[in-house]
Amino acid sequence: MIELIDVTLQRGEFRLPETSLAIPSATCGVITGAAGAGKTSIVEAICGLQTICSGTLKLRGQDASQIAVADRGIGYLPQDVVLFPDMNVERNICFALKAQGWTKHQMHQRTKELAQELELTDLLRRKPHQLSGGQQKRVAMARAVAVKPDIICLDEPFVSLDDGSRALIKELIKRTLAEQSATILVVTHQTQWVEGISELEFVV
Repeated sequence: MIELIDVTLQRGEFRLPETSLAIPSATCGVITGAAGAGKTSIVEAICGLQTICSGTLKLRGQDASQIAVADRGIGYLPQDVVLFPDMNVERNICFALKAQGWTKHQMHQRTKELAQELELTDLLRRKPHQLSGGQQKRVAMARAVAVKPDIICLDEPFVSLDDGSRALIKELIKRTLAEQSATILVVTHQTQWVEGISELEFVV
């Protein structure tokens, strides 16, 4: 579960006033709103990348102020993707798997599964600079869900993609909900791509 209770955020001159939302376990919630309204700031606060000025953030029922960033166990797709430029696609996807001690066989099987689902199989040996923007986003999506986290935050996962790629990501979100019972937060302006996945929408 993800829960914000009267959370206030501040960055420079930008201030997000008291905001509350709750996404129950094994469901998908969607945040929408105008550009600059604070959607990304909320995601970054959940992931521990932005400090909360006041209020309470709870993850899995626990006050997140007591949880180190590295221990939050969140799969995160940032809006600007941020792939490791010196690693090929396979190594980017495997990054968190290796850090968590998955065996080579387990990493190979998980990478193969995600590559097939997101149509990346022929790209596994390429570096990020050899990929299109849409391909990079699909790699970043694969990396975000690779370790099968129980909380996943996706910041604009459908932006700068063709409809085919959007459909692939939508199906991956649906399968992750069904098979992993993950709690998923999606920030998007393109709410038509989460129709049938989420009934929880929050406007900031």
